[in-house]
Amino acid sequence: MTSERPGPYQPQPGHGPFPGYGAPVWYGPPPPVPPAGPTRPRLVWVVLTWVLFAAVTASISTWGFLGLQSGITTALPIRTFASGEIVIIGLDPAEAPAIYVGIDAPGRDFGFNVGQPFSSPVDASCRISGDGQDPSLVQPERTVSLTADGVEWHQILLIDAPRAYDMYVVRCEGDGVQFGVGRDLPDGFLTRIFGPPAVIFAAVVIAAVVTIVVLTKRAAARRPLPPPIWRSPTIP
Repeated sequence: MTSERPGPYQPQPGHGPFPGYGAPVWYGPPPPVPPAGPTRPRLVWVVLTWVLFAAVTASISTWGFLGLQSGITTALPIRTFASGEIVIIGLDPAEAPAIYVGIDAPGRDFGFNVGQPFSSPVDASCRISGDGQDPSLVQPERTVSLTADGVEWHQILLIDAPRAYDMYVVRCEGDGVQFGVGRDLPDGFLTRIFGPPAVIFAAVVIAAVVTIVVLTKRAAARRPLPPPIWRSPTIP
């Protein structure tokens, strides 16, 4: 009696593999990769940010320069007189009248200096009187000097005039100098000095931050993604 060891199972023709086995059968080619769209955010945001920065810089610089020029021109003495000379002038307390002493400054046409505390380059004395009024002279708390047409005007006294448009008698004495009645620097003058640099600094920081953010996000968007894994179902 002979026995034969059965060989491996051979699938019969016309029969498929057992369920869950066999080579995968593709139903079709993998779907095409959709075309890449424009990289976002757009670079136009960087361009617009720096254009806005340029516009802000130009406008705030012009505002500051014109304000400084107007403030200095307004404060310069409108009436000048020599040492010992008596002048009669109408004053308005709303205009913050002030007395300046002038020193020759050849070659200097326009400029200003504001600092703390008060100091005067020369020894000078002034008196003021009015018809039945009691005006007074007050020492400023800060040093103010204005330069125009080769003369450096140093503010030495503020005039406290009781009433507007009254006539006041002013007399000053000092060696080798001239005097003038002008105005104190207007309110907001220092804002015209320090405001524009602060605004420009803030604008450049904002523009730089926007640029960095946009470029960083664009670099991340251009980074290639791993290819999709296409799995086909198997025939049961």
